[in-house]
Amino acid sequence: PITGRRKQKIGKAVLQCHGGLINRVNWHYETFPFVQQLRRDEGYCEAKKLLDADGIEPVDDVVVRRTPLSFVDSICEIFATLLAGVCLYIPSPELIEKEGLAGIAHEAERAGATRISCLPSQLQQILRYGNINRWKSLNFAVVSGEPCSP
Repeated sequence: PITGRRKQKIGKAVLQCHGGLINRVNWHYETFPFVQQLRRDEGYCEAKKLLDADGIEPVDDVVVRRTPLSFVDSICEIFATLLAGVCLYIPSPELIEKEGLAGIAHEAERAGATRISCLPSQLQQILRYGNINRWKSLNFAVVSGEPCSP
């Protein structure tokens, strides 16, 4: 247990096993493949057709690593990206501390980031303060971890 000054708190943790991580990465690859994967698996012309059909520019994906390392989702965010040969944009801790999610959104747009994972409340912050309309390279957002409000 984690003890505080006034009351005792029970810490929460999620144990990630090797097999579970492999399943999660494989699911991600099959369900939401990266542009680079589509090119390798389907060939350049077929990948372009598939992306055009979804209204996605056929540029290489760049993923924003935003999830803190203390969360199990960060492991998949890092390894699924790098094992697929995709660039991983890591915002500086100073940027996160000074400008928060709006700063991350601005810098990620400048870096050409195409994907981000975040909580629904964080997406609301990005939408409210980050001027999402300027983030032209963003194609894909994984929003999970808490209930989504309408």
